[in-house]
Amino acid sequence: MEGNTILAVEGICKRLGEKEVLADASFSLCRGEILSIIGESGCGKSTLLRIIAAYLPPDSGTVIYNDQDLLSLKGKKLRRTRREIQLIFQSPSQSLDPRMRVKDIIKEAIEDEADPACYLDAVKLGPKVLDKRPAELSGGEMQRVALARAIAARPSIILADEPVSSLDASLKASMLNLFLSIRGSLGITLMIVEHDEKAAAGISDRIARMEKGRISLS
Repeated sequence: MEGNTILAVEGICKRLGEKEVLADASFSLCRGEILSIIGESGCGKSTLLRIIAAYLPPDSGTVIYNDQDLLSLKGKKLRRTRREIQLIFQSPSQSLDPRMRVKDIIKEAIEDEADPACYLDAVKLGPKVLDKRPAELSGGEMQRVALARAIAARPSIILADEPVSSLDASLKASMLNLFLSIRGSLGITLMIVEHDEKAAAGISDRIARMEKGRISLS
């Protein structure tokens, strides 16, 4: 890997049933950049994120993270890498335990004695939601809680799978600007799946287009 490269995806192929979802997908991600992936629904974007986050194995290919073969990691090394590469789902309800209060959701990700409220401040929520459960939050608030939990793990990379698709235009702009703010203040590398190319262009260093399981960069 080159000195400024934090992640290199090489020749990833994946079939789901009879469908070839990814076909020789290859690209690299630089430290501190925001890369957005755009493409039609079902073109393999979400599958690619799950492979990079080590939740889904590819049929072939490699994912090199910080000079390690991510796909070969097991046990403690795999768990540590999953903390360092945080995946935010399109629907926060997929990952936020409905039984837990927000403060406990965030505490789960913290390894030190940091105050959960400081992570809510980072995503422009504040302490008012600390004692609420996910069902008591709006869609935008849930997405910000998911982001707060992700940054509480002190990751190197955040993968966001269509994080603003369910939000209205004003909330979408606010959320996307939040990613810019987090990159600036925390130095986190971001890879965002987004349908709206114009919105993606406004915050991204590079745009990757995905079509028929392959990636082209601009």
